[in-house]
Amino acid sequence: MRHANPSSLEIYDEGRLDALNRTHLLDSPTEEKFDRLTRLAARFTNAPIAAMTLIDDKRQFIKSQSGYSGPLVDIRETPLNYSLCKYVVERREPLIIHDATTDPLVRNNPSVTEMGVKSYLGVPLQTPDEFVLGALCAVDIKPRRWTQDDLATLKEIADIAMTSIFVHDVQHVHDHAESALSRIRDWVSTVTGTARPGIWVWDVARGSIDLDYITRHIFEVKSQQVPFESFLEVVCKEDRRMVEVALRHAGVPHSPLSIDLSCFITGKRSGKKKWLEIKGRQLTDHHGLRVSGTVRDNDLDLSETKKQNIF
Repeated sequence: MRHANPSSLEIYDEGRLDALNRTHLLDSPTEEKFDRLTRLAARFTNAPIAAMTLIDDKRQFIKSQSGYSGPLVDIRETPLNYSLCKYVVERREPLIIHDATTDPLVRNNPSVTEMGVKSYLGVPLQTPDEFVLGALCAVDIKPRRWTQDDLATLKEIADIAMTSIFVHDVQHVHDHAESALSRIRDWVSTVTGTARPGIWVWDVARGSIDLDYITRHIFEVKSQQVPFESFLEVVCKEDRRMVEVALRHAGVPHSPLSIDLSCFITGKRSGKKKWLEIKGRQLTDHHGLRVSGTVRDNDLDLSETKKQNIF
């Protein structure tokens, strides 16, 4: 597990920069799915400005923003010395600044002295393997007391943003299946629990299922894409038919049925029996028919299992 240790070296960490580059988001155009999230962040925190930033080793790239004016709207980047979000990356934890003009960490930052930032609240955009790519932040032009509700709201929206970033990566690898995959973010955040659930996407026509990092870890498989039959083989024999029927019913064109079940699986490597919650629903657009969903291991402690580096 990576521990918070405030250091500018975190900005230049090769693993973090590799993870950032794999998103294919640096220098990408604005996208409504991210712009919607920054608008929500501004609205729910009652802040005039919100932004989603990505921090590489030379600059702050503004992937999405709400409330900006002037050259930043078109330039969409700043040097690192103007960034407050870089401190979120360095610390790998939320940053709360009630009055930027008196806070010793940021009071001399050009964003404060030249651009008029007076208060800042930022949370990490963190991958499942704990690399912080940037921050989701709310900004005010006057000092203010950020509340715990403000912080909780940004954390929840940041989780949805990371789901969308995973979806963006799947799109890049698998023919940009944007609209079918991105709609999962609207309901993933309603799944309760302390750890983010794993995500899976079944392309019905292709007969294969895409798995994110957490789902691969739960199932103990290496491949990001597995055949439908291989997905079922991990399910314990006594539950396999139930899972197959639920999936196939959800995969019938125009099916209104959703998936909400619990079952046992057997880890491919450890042979350990695990009790899972699996949820899903049908998504259809011009890319074809897909069933997307989440999976949660009720007994999984991600902070411990990440130490094992089984991939």
